[in-house]
Amino acid sequence: MNLREVLSDLDPKMEDTFWSPELPSYEPKNYLAEIQNSKNFGLLKYLVRNGYIDENYAAYVSYFYPNSPTAQDRNFLLSITDRASLEYVYHLDQPDAVLECLEEADFFHREVRNFDLLSYLLRTKGPHLRTLLQSAATDQSAHTFFVEFWRTGRRSTRAFRFICALCQEHPEWFRIWCESKSILLEGEWRLFVLDALYFLPPERLSRINKENWLTERISDDPKFLQLDSPNVQRLIPALKALSVRFSQIDYREEDISLVREVCQENLYTLNLSMLKTAMAVIWSIPPAEVESRSYTHILRHPG
Repeated sequence: MNLREVLSDLDPKMEDTFWSPELPSYEPKNYLAEIQNSKNFGLLKYLVRNGYIDENYAAYVSYFYPNSPTAQDRNFLLSITDRASLEYVYHLDQPDAVLECLEEADFFHREVRNFDLLSYLLRTKGPHLRTLLQSAATDQSAHTFFVEFWRTGRRSTRAFRFICALCQEHPEWFRIWCESKSILLEGEWRLFVLDALYFLPPERLSRINKENWLTERISDDPKFLQLDSPNVQRLIPALKALSVRFSQIDYREEDISLVREVCQENLYTLNLSMLKTAMAVIWSIPPAEVESRSYTHILRHPG
């Protein structure tokens, strides 16, 4: 017997109730029993046994239970089952409902990587956040997803939450990302570190500065202070907390006010290059005159 024959044998009097059955109220303990007692249970077994419907069937039908995933959300869930990745920016209507449908193992699959889902986990500090972050330990491509999440949301609340979560769960990532040539774009490490300096309180910066790698990297970078619209009130305390000491500073005209603050806070090593910089930005002494005027000028202006 094929499906056409099964359907043709239906009693015409039962046709309306067959196609529009009254849904049983959803109670987990009794739901299966109610389905098994349904007059349509035999047909359901036939459809499953012969492959007309499978475990993905639920993704194609509409549900009217409160807080259930929408069609948009179910399309995302289906992509995980089918191992067919959607774009990171694919919109989820109800991330909380999507999470209810996911198993812990799903978070180790690249198909689950979604900006809305990660934003929701960061906002609610859900237990699956740690699992999602841990996926990068077994799949290096996960770093691409996390970097893109940070990159497209810089200076936003979600970036702040992400930096804080990273500091808490994987502080070693800061060094990995900054030293890798394949994770961040060239020079982009400065922006990533800058967000950390802005977002993290000074006492938490020590978590990401093991073996003083960050202190040394910033101190040895002459272009680090070439920043557009820097937040000086946050940046200077962070540099002081890390004990940064610049050995050379290459600056633009628009960087002078920031460089002046750095010099006034003595965030530099005393050498001829930095002496020229300090006297130029603080006292407007031309670099060519520094060697002849530096000693007497400093004695006259000790502050």
